[in-house]
This record gives sequence, C-alpha cells and structure tokens, in this order.
Amino acid sequence: MVWLGVWEKNEKAIAFYKKFGFVQNGAHSFYMGDEEQTDFIMKNPLFEFRSSN
Repeated sequence: MVWLGVWEKNEKAIAFYKKFGFVQNGAHSFYMGDEEQTDFIMKNPLFEFRSSN
C-alpha cells in the first residue's frame, strides 16, 4: 500500500492522486509558522501487499 499526505487546499494534486486510485483515509494537522494547516492522508489500495500465507 502507498500512503501520502497532500495539503487540503492543493486541489490539483488531490485530483491527480484520485485519478490514479488514491482515496482519502484521514487528515493530519500541523503548523507552518503560526498557521495551522491540514494535510489529507491518502492511500492507494491497488499497491497493497498481500501475503501468500
């Protein structure tokens, strides 16, 4: 599985990732200077590793 974080206001990047099968799986807040920002956590289940066990 591939995970990534993308800034919530970066609509072009979000659309790009969705085009390639990524789905939002959560969010993460952080500070850039004095401003609180939010990244969407996205994952691509197509790359999920499946064990043969």
